Amino acid sequence: CMSLVAQVAADLLDEFLYDNPHHPTTNPMERLQQMFTSVAPTGSVVVKLNVGGQVFITTTDTLTMDKNSIFPKLIERPSAKIDDAIFIDRDGTYFRHILNFLRSGVLNIKSDITLHNELLVEADYYQIQGLKDLLQVTLPKLSGNEDKDEVQKWKEKAIRLEMELSALRGTDTAADSSGTDTV
Repeated sequence: CMSLVAQVAADLLDEFLYDNPHHPTTNPMERLQQMFTSVAPTGSVVVKLNVGGQVFITTTDTLTMDKNSIFPKLIERPSAKIDDAIFIDRDGTYFRHILNFLRSGVLNIKSDITLHNELLVEADYYQIQGLKDLLQVTLPKLSGNEDKDEVQKWKEKAIRLEMELSALRGTDTAADSSGTDTV
């Protein structure tokens, strides 16, 4: 009792794997491998992580975006594996925010001081300085104990860091640095 969407998806996959005369490879396993390989950036390897029991799949390019974080070392020499996933003994609830920050350089979360504090602890554990800096900019604002001059200095620093990160990634965010909050 397959849903219509699942049936259409299965039909499209069958057509791609078996019935596509324009595809240069006739072996369905080679086609499937090419389909998944093309998703990851060139030179990047797909990595499976188990963070506190939650499984995340990402790429080595994403995990090594911050060269000073723990991820480059973890990828080279994983300390523990479960079902072919590198095990990290941390709360998986917050890890999606960590990955999204590494992917985009943007932190898009609710204005919740508890969440910010918990993410700051995680950013410290994973040694992701850009995320730590961004969270430290927004925490005074959320707690209501902000010194406007200090907050402005942190905002300017965050914008500079975001621009530097974008330059390293090869993207331009100068148009996005209008001084508006991205958190």
